This record gives sequence, C-alpha cells and structure tokens, in this order.
Amino acid sequence: MHNHNTYLEILLINDPFRPWTIKVMDRSFLLQDRLSIMDFKIYLGDMYILDYHTGVISFDITPSQSIIIKGRYRTDSGYQRMGIYSSNLDNEVLLALANQHGIY
Repeated sequence: MHNHNTYLEILLINDPFRPWTIKVMDRSFLLQDRLSIMDFKIYLGDMYILDYHTGVISFDITPSQSIIIKGRYRTDSGYQRMGIYSSNLDNEVLLALANQHGIY
C-alpha cells in the first residue's frame, strides 16, 4: 500500500552533531494532489523525486529556501526505483525507471 502524502525533510549538515532542517516538503510544495515518494536522488546539483503515481519531478531549492520545479517526466504508476546519469554534463539527463518486473 502506498501512502498518498509522504513527505521529504531536507537537512543542511555543517556539524554532524547538529543537522539543521532547511525544508520539509509534502505534496503541496510540488503541486501534487497525492504524493508517494518511492525514490529520491541528488545528481549534479538537482534533486529528483520518483512519485509512484505520476513519475519523476525535478526540483531545486534556492538560497532563500523556495522550491523551484525544474521539470516533470510523467509516467504510468508503479515505478519504484530510478537511476540518473549524464555523460556530458549538459542539460541532458538519462533516467532509468524500474518496477518489480524490469528496468525501462
């Protein structure tokens, strides 16, 4: 079963004994009716969430702690893992999505 309002807590760690929460995000921050986070990656300074229901959401957090949605890759529901790769460090990013039966 997938919870429809999972959330993400983003921490800044300058001192490993005193982490500081800079943002707690739920579905409303990402403009979603429901959110079931299956996977999360940080790659080349961008953050990616794999939502079970809608696909991949790419976002960034500004120095003033505002969330900027940089892109969406909508998919059918059911993906549970993702991988991200870029061979040329340009704006092109390769996504690999997986469910229980295979990688796409």
